[in-house]
Amino acid sequence: MKKLLELNLNYKYVIKPLKRPTVNWRTRSISNGSKEDEEAVSYDTNLQISKEVRQEIKNIFASKKDIAVTVELVNFYATKDKKKHGLPKLTVPDASNVLKLWEDAVSNGQLYPDDNIVFSSQASKYWAETSSAKVKVCYYEI
Repeated sequence: MKKLLELNLNYKYVIKPLKRPTVNWRTRSISNGSKEDEEAVSYDTNLQISKEVRQEIKNIFASKKDIAVTVELVNFYATKDKKKHGLPKLTVPDASNVLKLWEDAVSNGQLYPDDNIVFSSQASKYWAETSSAKVKVCYYEI
C-alpha cells in the first residue's frame, strides 16, 4: 500500500455523544448520539480543511483507484487531578461510540464518501489538563 495523504485534525473539545446510543427494535436501527453532536463535529472538521486539501481529497477519489482509509482518534478529558494526567479514562462514554459518532459526522463526503472504506480505526481516551481531541486520517492506494 502506498500512503497518499495524511490529515491531522485538532478539536478544542472532547468529541462525545451527549445522548447514550439507543436501539429501535422495530426498525432495527441504532441511534448513536444526537444529530446536533454530528453537525458540530462536521462543521468543525470542515473549518480545519483548506481548499487545497479538499481538492486533493477529491482528486484521490476521482482517480478511480482502490482507496483505503485509517482513522485514529484520541480524546483528552479535562481533570483537575494532576495525578490522573496521561492515564487512560476508564469511564463513559465508550471509545467505540465516540469513534462512530466522528465517522458518521464526516462520512458525508467531507473526508471520504462512505465509512465502509475505513479498514482500520482506533480510539483512545485519556485524562489531561484541558479537553481536546486529535484525529489522524490516512489515505492509502491499494
